[in-house]
Amino acid sequence: MAYRFKRGEKVEQGAHRIAAEQLDELLGELDDDSISVDERIHSSRKRGKRVRGLLRLVRPALGSIYRAENESLRDAARLLSPARDGQIIIAAFDALAQRDAAEDQSIAAANSIVRDSLLKRRRELVGEPSDLQDRLVEYRERIAAIRNRIGDWRLKKKGIRAVRQGFQRTYAAAQSAFAIASENGAPDAFHQWRRRVKDHWCHLLLLESLWPQVLQSHSDRVNELAGHLGEANDLAVLLQTLQSNPEELGESEPKKVIVKLVSERQERLRAKAKTLGADLFQAKPKRITSPIAKLWKV
Repeated sequence: MAYRFKRGEKVEQGAHRIAAEQLDELLGELDDDSISVDERIHSSRKRGKRVRGLLRLVRPALGSIYRAENESLRDAARLLSPARDGQIIIAAFDALAQRDAAEDQSIAAANSIVRDSLLKRRRELVGEPSDLQDRLVEYRERIAAIRNRIGDWRLKKKGIRAVRQGFQRTYAAAQSAFAIASENGAPDAFHQWRRRVKDHWCHLLLLESLWPQVLQSHSDRVNELAGHLGEANDLAVLLQTLQSNPEELGESEPKKVIVKLVSERQERLRAKAKTLGADLFQAKPKRITSPIAKLWKV
């Protein structure tokens, strides 16, 4: 099911349809035992973020409903955060090891030692299987409650007025976050930039049917940027995990090898992101919104 408004569709009707489709898919996947728990958690969080992206687009038209539902989705997602963090550190490490181990024997030797330590940390984060199952049950209940409230979402504005301010605000936030990340280079600044880029990407997808020949190409480039920032953020989580467990690996040589690899890969990804960001976030917010406003009724 497409995560997009249809041409000629009323904004409120489209918002209800899109949110319902995303949460119905989420609930269906949670109940599908043929899908691994890791995949269910990953997909659920992704769909939840898409609904939050939709809410941000129509935020000015939703009023107080926005805050209540955004907080409900955020708090539900936090139930699965430890399990997702456990997934991230292993996936980021495995991707790094696969990329570099074949070229350097010292890396291959370090891999098994460091990975064993990370697996231990993952078990600590996730807890007992019964604990995770309890969190999944509560998560499902919260998402089902949100799904049941979608029909009550009432937009106070119609047409382009319901989405223009949200689109413009999110682009401006991504542009501002890019400037901050470029200036200070702190991991959290890049993390915040990534979040705002993902919001902007969601909005491009939602409005793509208005101007597909332009917005699709632009959304592909924004998605590429989000990919660089996402991998850099996963590596930041991995690096923090390695450095926050001195009793496990200390200052061992295997740890030093992996930390060096992570840091170098992060720098390359951030450099790519800054180059792409400088191109994508040149325009003033009003300028990028104007063509969409003109095409709304076409």
